[in-house]
This record gives sequence, C-alpha cells and structure tokens, in this order.
Amino acid sequence: MTTNASGPDTSDRRRATEEAERLARYRLIIEGGPDAGFVYKNVDRLTGEIVSQYPREEVLKLKSDPAYSGGKVIDTTA
Repeated sequence: MTTNASGPDTSDRRRATEEAERLARYRLIIEGGPDAGFVYKNVDRLTGEIVSQYPREEVLKLKSDPAYSGGKVIDTTA
C-alpha cells in the first residue's frame, strides 16, 4: 500500500472497498444433512442466481440414479 503525508493512497482504499462490496454480495447456503449429504451454494444476493455449487448438479443427478454405483464414472481396469 502506498502512503503519503495524508495517509493511504485513495486508490488503494477504493480497491479495498470495492473488493469488500464484491465479497459481501455473495451468500453461502448449506442444504441437506449428515444422512443425505450436504450441498454448498454460493448465491448472488442481488439476483438470486446460484454462482457456484458443490457438489455440482450433475453429480447429484448421478448419485440419485438407481442404475449408478460408485466407480461407474471411470474405468480403472487395465
């Protein structure tokens, strides 16, 4: 951070403020429970849009498919 006689550089303060506002825009939502498993979602507070999710929706669909069993995604046999 650059300083001068009047204190920290205003551009550094502006950048820090913008970064804090950007981070405050998102909200973490945790769904599910220990038995069913947890789903973590980052949601944009302004739009309600899901920005990211873990595990992804595709993985959740695989998990709920009765024909799926662990290890079917990757064939590790030589």
